[in-house]
Amino acid sequence: MPNSLFLYHFSYQDIEEALAKIVFTQLFGKQAFSSFVVSSKDYDLENWSFLHFKIEVFCFNKDYTTFKKELNQLDFHDWHLDTWHYNKNLDYHQRIDITKDIADSLSNIGKITDYSLELLWALLDGIWYLGIVCYNRYFYKLRIHKPYQYSSALPVRLCHQLINLLHLMLPHASFIDPAAGSGTLVIEALLAGLNIRAYEINKILCQQANANLQHFGLPAIIENCDMLQTTDTFTVCILDLPYGLFTAVAKTQQISLLQHSLNIADYLLLISTDDYGNYLENWACQVIWQCQANKAKFTRLLSWIKK
Repeated sequence: MPNSLFLYHFSYQDIEEALAKIVFTQLFGKQAFSSFVVSSKDYDLENWSFLHFKIEVFCFNKDYTTFKKELNQLDFHDWHLDTWHYNKNLDYHQRIDITKDIADSLSNIGKITDYSLELLWALLDGIWYLGIVCYNRYFYKLRIHKPYQYSSALPVRLCHQLINLLHLMLPHASFIDPAAGSGTLVIEALLAGLNIRAYEINKILCQQANANLQHFGLPAIIENCDMLQTTDTFTVCILDLPYGLFTAVAKTQQISLLQHSLNIADYLLLISTDDYGNYLENWACQVIWQCQANKAKFTRLLSWIKK
């Protein structure tokens, strides 16, 4: 096994299952989903709402006796050891006894309060692990409330995860959000460091979206213009097809927006309320993956497309 190891807890809500498994595959390169996974990759938890915590592993072994002996070689100070709650084969009293036993094997004395290191032991697939645990603080939640928003807007949690997924897949890409709406996707893209341009045809909505960006200390980059007029090209177009009270458009107009997006970008993340599979097939586009995302009564189809 590699020298640097991290044990991740991957969790999601039931309505996020399809997208979560796509993210899981991109992060860990595995088709079979697991709530816990060991990897040599060190991910920033704040980029991934599906990552609950990670353990930076300092010691692991299949044999418990050898594992405890190896713990004696570790030199932690001001530490606190947490109990592993996730193994259903161990009852409460067994977990407590193991925690005490492991704590006794560590150098120095652990603390209940005022500690600087939070340690966690784990028993996963017959292997014992111990390391420093780091929990996701979910800072994206600070951006849920903004000056201007409307009920049909994409949830911040979804936008946060989509943007970081695209950044992982295409780290050096150029992006365009040609129907920016209230700016939620643009906010997440700028905070993730993406090279993104954004348009919004509705003048009032454009002003409100830029006010949302400035509320979070970001530059007001959203331009008030018609995406159909641009001839610039990008690696990725993120198209949340407009609908509803703010920018109601006919189906034929939506198809024009979709077709133009494919003209100006190599890849398209299509967010829609309808399935445009027949059109994409006629245009010889490759749909790499699809999933649904829900918010209250609104259901979106997410399609990752290569032309």
